[in-house]
Order: sequence, then structure tokens, then C-alpha cells
Amino acid sequence: MGKITSILSSMLMASIIGGVSAQAELPDPGLCPDSPFYFLESFIENVGTFFTFGDLAKAERYADLAQERIAEAKVMAEKQQTQAMEKALEKYEKQMVKTTEKAEKARNKGKNIEKVIEIVTRATEKHLEVLREVLEKVPGPAKQAITKALDASKTGQQKALEALSQVNPGKTSELNLEIAQNKLEKIEQKTEELLEKEEECGAPCQTECEGTLAEGGAGQCVSECSVSCSQEEKENMEQALEEFKEKYDFGQIISTEGIQEKLDEMKTEVEEKIEEIKEKAIQMQENLQEQKEELEQRIKQLQGD
Repeated sequence: MGKITSILSSMLMASIIGGVSAQAELPDPGLCPDSPFYFLESFIENVGTFFTFGDLAKAERYADLAQERIAEAKVMAEKQQTQAMEKALEKYEKQMVKTTEKAEKARNKGKNIEKVIEIVTRATEKHLEVLREVLEKVPGPAKQAITKALDASKTGQQKALEALSQVNPGKTSELNLEIAQNKLEKIEQKTEELLEKEEECGAPCQTECEGTLAEGGAGQCVSECSVSCSQEEKENMEQALEEFKEKYDFGQIISTEGIQEKLDEMKTEVEEKIEEIKEKAIQMQENLQEQKEELEQRIKQLQGD
């Protein structure tokens, strides 16, 4: 009994003094929702929250707990424990709401919220990254819970930045620029993935069409492949572009002149990436059309024989 009490005391102290790293790395999840002892973690966290005083401290506390939930959801997704993952994400959404609510209350009382806002901003950026990775791994029915968590994370980040902009627009614009830079890097990554996939698209089409020459299905085969082959990469690219646009639009409202210039430079880079994709798409379409015409000509030759 004494040993159990000691363990619980250690868990309680860790729960009370724990905090979110400025680097926003995910913590060790510890007990997860699939454990029969998970209720102990929830109980200890609630006690720790009870003994956390003040709106500012509470905001950091809920941000800390939200980090735990993301770590748990990631582990549960890797284990294909979708119900346990959904349980962790449901708690995550509630804790993100409480984080922003407490931060706003602290700001209204004249407290310095810069530290907690910086924590929330960087943490949610990590959350979004992890949630998107998880989204690709889980089966269809579980994707809805992750989508809701993604929305909660983006909303929490945006509300945090808006709250900070009321007291320190300069710091807000710097944080927003940092996030925009992350989005730009993501666009560059997704651009490479999309172009690589587009280059691969022709080969499966050609192989399939070669096998259906006698049936006259060459044109249809090429057309279908060119549309569907890189669909997932296109959707990922569109998502990355939309997220950058959100940060650019927000930056136009709150950014200082120097930072706005940097945002405009990033926008120019994004536009260049889009043009690169368009040019590649045109080239791919022309190549596919040439393949189609060549295959149709071969079909006519075979029919003539």
C-alpha cells in the first residue's frame, strides 16, 4: 500500500508541476485510454488542475494536458485502437477550448499572456502536424474525430494569436510569420511530392493500355490515370496552400511593415510553386495526349492487319 501511495504521490507532483515545452515536443503519454488504469491518470490530472491557481496558470495547465492528449491519440492510432484514440481527441478539444478561455480571461485582467500564447501557438503547430500524420493512418470512420481535433487546434491557435494581438501586435506578427514560414516549407515539400507523383503517373497508364490494345480502350485508360493517379497529393497541396493563405490574410491585418514585406516574399514563392505545378501539369497532359494518339494509331494498325 505504501508503495502505491508513493507512486500516486509522484504522479500527482508531476501533474502539478508539469509544463509545455517551448519547443512543443510531445511528452511521453504514460497511461493511455486503452489502459484499465487510465482513470487514475484522469483523477490525478483533475487534482493537479484543482491546485493550479489563477487564469494564466490554468491556461498553461490546460495547454499541458492538451499535449498529453495528442501524444495519447498518436499512440492509440499506431495501435489501431480507434475508440481509445477518439476518447483522447474528445478530451483534447475540451482542453484546447479551456486553454484559450483562460488566456483571454487573464488578458482581460491585465495579465501578461505572451508566454502562454507563445506556448499555445507553437504547441498547436505541432499538434496539427501530428494529427495530419494520424489522419493518413486511421480507417475512414475514425477520420471524423481527427478532423474535429484539427479544427479545434486551428481555432485554438487563431484565438490565441488574436488575444495576443490586442496587447502586443508586434509579437503577434512575429509568431504569425514563424507559422507562415512553416506553412511555406510544407508547401515546398508537398510540391515535390506532387511533381514526383505526376512523373510516375504515365507509367501505370501505359502498361495498362498496352494490355488493352485489342479492346480499343487506350484513350480511356490514359485519361483516367491522369486524373486519379495523384489525387491524394493534390488534396494535400491544396490544404497546405489554404493554411498559408489563412496566415497571410491574418498577417495583413496585424503585421508591421517589415514583417509584411517578408510575408509578401513568401507569397511570391508560393505563387512560383503554383506556376511550376501548372507548367508541369500542362507538360504531363501534352505527353499523355501524345501517348493516346500513338496508341490509337497502333490500334488502327492492328485492326487493319
